[in-house]
Formats: sequence, structure tokens, C-alpha cells
Amino acid sequence: MITAIRGERFYAIKSGKRTERVSWIAAQREDKVFAPLVFSGGCNKDLFEFWVEFCLISQLEEGNVVIIENASFHKSIFVRELIESAGCELLYLPTSSPDLNKREHWWFVLKNWMKQRIKEFENFQDCIDAAFRECPNVFA
Repeated sequence: MITAIRGERFYAIKSGKRTERVSWIAAQREDKVFAPLVFSGGCNKDLFEFWVEFCLISQLEEGNVVIIENASFHKSIFVRELIESAGCELLYLPTSSPDLNKREHWWFVLKNWMKQRIKEFENFQDCIDAAFRECPNVFA
């Protein structure tokens, strides 16, 4: 265990968080969420492109409109090409528009479902897996 002297700068690497960060990406159609991908850490362009190519595209139907948040890592030519090659249209939400993002309301439901049941599981990953299987507004 690394310690520091009180009042002096601590130079060791520390995250400031007690637990590992778990993130997920998913799509929403009407009131249901699909194509979930759960991963450790934060998202970047490569991971987002992987999700679009291997999780999302197979679940899209020709003529769908795909609306994505305006994050810089969402805006790659490869993402646009993948979505358009599936016969779909790609649009971006305006910057800083959480009220237009219906998915934010869905994440609230999922997180509450997990908070209410976390003690039923051996670990956090099992709880996440169950949430994507059993939460009422999720479908495969």
C-alpha cells in the first residue's frame, strides 16, 4: 500500500474512485433498447465504431433514421458509411440537448432497476447482465 505524508503532494497514480468504471452503449427504437454493449472504462472512437459495426448495423432496418449524440468520437466517416450502407440516415442531436435525448430517461429506468436489485447479485457485472435481460424496456 502506498501512503503519503499528511500535507504533502501524493505523486502515485490514483483514480479518485472506489470502483472500476463500467459503461455501456445501446440503441433505442420506440420505447425499447437494443444492441447493448457493456465495457470497462470510457468510450472512444474505436470502441464506438466497433459497436456500430458489430452490434448496431445488424439490428437496423432499411429506412431507419439513426440519431446520435453530438460527441466528437461519434463523428467519424466510417460510422456514417456503415449506417448509410445499411440504407439508413444519420442525424446528430444539437450540442448540449439532453432534453431531446429520450435515451437519458431510459438509462434512469435501467439504473433504478439495478439499484433496487444490486444486493441480489454476486457482482456488479451479473447485475448489469440481468438488467439487460429482465428490465421491462429492453429487448434483444
